[in-house]
Amino acid sequence: MKTNYRKKTAPWLRRSKGEKAFTVFNVLIMLVLIAITLLPMWHVFMGSLSDPVSLFLHHGVALYPIGGISLDMYKNVITDNNFLTGYGNTIFYAVFGTLTTLLFCSMGAYTLCRRRMLNNALTTMLIIPMFFGGGLIPTYLVMRMLGLLYTRTIMILMGSVSLYYIIVLRTAFSALPDGLIESAKIDGAGDFMVLFRIVLPLTKATLAVIGLFSVVGHWNSWYTAYIYLKDDSMMPLQIFLRRILLEKTATQQELNNFMSGSSFYDSMMYVDAMQYTFAMVATLPILVAYPFVQRYFVKGVMIGAIKG
Repeated sequence: MKTNYRKKTAPWLRRSKGEKAFTVFNVLIMLVLIAITLLPMWHVFMGSLSDPVSLFLHHGVALYPIGGISLDMYKNVITDNNFLTGYGNTIFYAVFGTLTTLLFCSMGAYTLCRRRMLNNALTTMLIIPMFFGGGLIPTYLVMRMLGLLYTRTIMILMGSVSLYYIIVLRTAFSALPDGLIESAKIDGAGDFMVLFRIVLPLTKATLAVIGLFSVVGHWNSWYTAYIYLKDDSMMPLQIFLRRILLEKTATQQELNNFMSGSSFYDSMMYVDAMQYTFAMVATLPILVAYPFVQRYFVKGVMIGAIKG
C-alpha cells in the first residue's frame, strides 16, 4: 500500500492574508519606532566622538564622527570635579536606594501575601495612594519635620516604597506553594527567615526586574535633589547634566574650566560636543547593564500571572 507523505507547510504560509498583512504592517511600525528611538541616540553618540569645531560647523544629523574621531571631550568631562562628584553620588544613591526599595517592598509584599484575611482590604487601601498623592508642599513639610532636608538620606528614602512593586512582588510570592512555607514554619523558621531564605531566592527573576527598574529610577532622578538638596557635594550626576543641557551659564562655566584663556566664541564652538559627551557618559552605565537583565523581564513580571 502506497503511503502519501505530505510535505509540511511553513507556519508563515499557513496564515491567512489578513494575518500576513497585519504581520507586515506590525513589523514596519516596529522598524519605524526603532529608527525614531535609535536615531537621536546615534546622533548624540557620534556627536560625542566628533571634532568639536567640525561638529559646530556641521548641520543636520551626525551619522558618523564629524571631522574624525576625537576623544578630547571625554578626557575633559571625566577629569571634571563636578562630574566625579556627581557620578559618585549617583552610584551611592542608586545602590543603597535600590537595596532599600527591595527590602521594604519585599517585606510589604510578603505581609500582604501571608495575611490572607486582610489581603483584599489592605490591597485596596494601598492602591488608592497610587492615584492620589499628598502633593509637593505637604511632602516637603513632612521631610522638614523629620529632619531629612539637605541630607543624603532623603535621596534614598524618597520613592523607596512603590505600591506597584509591592503588587508585582505579592503576585510572585503568592505563586509559591503554601506547603513550602508551612513546612519551614513547622521546622521553627520565623517570618524573616522564610522571607530571606526561601521566598526571595525562589523569586530572583522578579527581584531582578524590580531592581533594574529601581536602579534606572534612581540613576535618572534629578527632581528630588533639585527640591530637597542645596549642596553641590551631594548632587547626583543628573543635576549637573541638567545644568549643562539647559543652563547656558553653567555650560559656559564648565567650558571655561576646560579652555582657560579662550574667547567666548572659541569656547561656544565646544558646547554641542560637551553636551553630547556629558549625556553619553551619564547614560552609558544603564545602556550597558540593561541587556544583561532584559532576559528576566518577561519571566519576572509574568510569574504568578497564570495559576492552575
